[in-house]
Amino acid sequence: GTMGTLGTDGQGTDAASAVEASVRSATHGMCKITGHLRDVCGWFNLLELSLNNCREVYGDIWDLAGLINLVTLDLDDTSITGSLEYLANITKLQFLSLRFCSDICGSTESLSKLKELREIRLTSCRMITGDLSDVAKLEKLTHLDLSFKEKVTGEVRTSDVLSLSDHTLEQRSIPVQSTTSGHIRRGSVVPMMKITGDLAELASLKNLEELALGHCKRLSGDMRSLRKLPKLKLLYLSGCTRVVAAMSETAVDNWEEARPDCKLYV
Repeated sequence: GTMGTLGTDGQGTDAASAVEASVRSATHGMCKITGHLRDVCGWFNLLELSLNNCREVYGDIWDLAGLINLVTLDLDDTSITGSLEYLANITKLQFLSLRFCSDICGSTESLSKLKELREIRLTSCRMITGDLSDVAKLEKLTHLDLSFKEKVTGEVRTSDVLSLSDHTLEQRSIPVQSTTSGHIRRGSVVPMMKITGDLAELASLKNLEELALGHCKRLSGDMRSLRKLPKLKLLYLSGCTRVVAAMSETAVDNWEEARPDCKLYV
């Protein structure tokens, strides 16, 4: 893993002096970086802050509000708290990943004006609220994950920040009504994500490649509204009880016939 302290570049010097600064944890194993987010709040040239799996890094998202040049923010599986609203002015942000940050709150509405966003990964951020319409105008979005998943020890790392098409998901080989998937233990009581809205809200996202909405039980709509998304390669709706209840076996078969290039999980 990576060892160090926020506020230095690992050589004991102030990384804020760099014209284009980057703070990045190890891609595998437990990160050993320690410190508080306030230690980087003055690094106005910082382009990338990737501290995934750094569980000894603390602070509030508010500490990052002034880092308006950030392009990448990856705080997966850290002890960070705070509200999404403090990201609203980081308009250059392209990659946002807060997977398994259970103390993050706020609404996805705060992200609605971040027009450069390509990837939003809020896996298992159960306190976050919002509506699909909040992200519907983010035309550059390629990956959207608002689902719940159980955390697997050692799973979270930069190199595979939720590639939904990997072996951790079980492709549909069970009845369409089932909401059991490969990464939710059978018999588990699965928390509900608080996102609302209709699937049709996302039909305008022509660049979308992966869409994960598992266990967003308040969602409604017909998955066929997403069938014409030209780049969609993976659609994960397991545990979306209202959406799944409205499906029929025929509808799923028709999807797989019309979109053999897009894996469907229900």
